Amino acid sequence: MRAHNLKLIFSGPRVLLVGWPLYGVSALILLLRLLAKRKAHLSFALEDYLVGFAMLFGVCHISLVTWGVTAGLGRHFWDLTEFQQEQALKALIISQPLGIIAPTLGRTSFAVYLLPLVAHCRKRKWFIRFLIVQNVFANALLAILILCQCSELRFNWEQPTHDEECWNPFIVRNVALFQGSSGCFTDLSLTIIPISLIYSLHIEKYLKVGLSFLLGVGSFALVAAIIRTCLTVQPFHDGTLSDSTIHFVTWCAVENCTVIITSSIPLLRPLFRRAPKPYQEMKRDFGFGCPPVIPLNTTEYRTSSDMKGNFNLIQQPMVSPRSPTEMFDTMQRMETREEEENKTKVTLGMKTQSLI
Repeated sequence: MRAHNLKLIFSGPRVLLVGWPLYGVSALILLLRLLAKRKAHLSFALEDYLVGFAMLFGVCHISLVTWGVTAGLGRHFWDLTEFQQEQALKALIISQPLGIIAPTLGRTSFAVYLLPLVAHCRKRKWFIRFLIVQNVFANALLAILILCQCSELRFNWEQPTHDEECWNPFIVRNVALFQGSSGCFTDLSLTIIPISLIYSLHIEKYLKVGLSFLLGVGSFALVAAIIRTCLTVQPFHDGTLSDSTIHFVTWCAVENCTVIITSSIPLLRPLFRRAPKPYQEMKRDFGFGCPPVIPLNTTEYRTSSDMKGNFNLIQQPMVSPRSPTEMFDTMQRMETREEEENKTKVTLGMKTQSLI
């Protein structure tokens, strides 16, 4: 048998050798993301559910591709029986909308995560919302078009073909190019926005570099999206389900997994954070009802483990000797003013601290 034919026979399993390990890594990263949320005492938010559904759709996509490979996906049509041709095409057509939805949910998840970070900037907030809407629209349009390009769904894979009942395949190709361009634009924007946000913070340079890397890993998803978009036109050039189709399906799986991984990496920092530093505690004098004035050199430092089981140790601020009513009114006014001034910065500070 010629080497060319051997290449065609083994081009199908290649997508499985790449896809399934990548989804295994994605599942591990997703599990670590949930553990990081638990360690940081953060409840699951919308972005967590979105990336979970992205993983679910991605696994369904690679499962259907596996079914297609067993039916002959990756080999020339003339090497397959009519039944194998139908099964391979059926698996490919049904898997494509799932492979489109998966990275869409992953990108939307990261965009939703960034929204509270840019709440203080109205223009950035609305730009991220625009990214979500245009990306969802482009991907939904292509997913619907793939399933509805023929008058009946079964005409997409039945042999002999029903070309007169289906749209011109180049219409689907052009929409696919538009969808790929939308994904690349979204990935590029979701890479630049967090980096520009980090460099506007007043923190150490090494922290800026580290946080920029964590929030800018979407550039890897951008590379995968560009390659997959360039491969969109190739299946229409040779008219077979051979190497070109396998390359395209493989990079679809790579793009799905890369989006899931890169949208989860910024949230893994709490797993590698050091134990909290000791904090300053002062003993309260319950006999007189007022906190004693403790000199700086006699201040006690205790860790959280030292504090367990001892409820007589509490953290007390230094206050001036005023009446309780005046103290309460002053503190209430200060809290109200502080809350109004920093309302939009609270979420940014909390999420940045979780990354640091």
